[in-house]
Amino acid sequence: MAPVPTPATRRWTLIWCHERCHKDEGESTRIAMARLIPQTSSGSLLCCKKAKNFQRWVQRARTPYVLVSDGREIKPCMQALATMAPSMRPLFIAVLQPHPKLAARTLTWLDTLPEEGVLADVHVIDGVASLRGLLGQYVCSPSLKGAAAEANTLPPQFCRVEAAPLAA
Repeated sequence: MAPVPTPATRRWTLIWCHERCHKDEGESTRIAMARLIPQTSSGSLLCCKKAKNFQRWVQRARTPYVLVSDGREIKPCMQALATMAPSMRPLFIAVLQPHPKLAARTLTWLDTLPEEGVLADVHVIDGVASLRGLLGQYVCSPSLKGAAAEANTLPPQFCRVEAAPLAA
């Protein structure tokens, strides 16, 4: 029988899948995302340049996660998720689209997906600041769907989703 997770061992991961996530031009977004993970929680940030790297991580992951991507990488990420068991789905997906025309295009594409093809709640956001409320709602909320999701949510004292300073 597996041990019951304690608040200190309930881990979660914020995955940013973007082709420039490791480049200098992605640094401000990377830092902003890292600051959304409170130092008191067991969360971590993982940057994946391509959907195939995300897929490899998901296949061996054992923690709940949130997927953040852009319009270019979200399609292959969702194609990868479609081939996986429901237990491997993210808590939610955020598509980071700061440009209104690209956001509209992404929303149009999402509307074309069959309802059963949407593998998680998908939100189109215009910036990292919009991610803060979603993290509080999904990562820390005990009202997530299913008992497994409830077991993986963090207790309130570990769920302050705010701009935490980065460790020096």
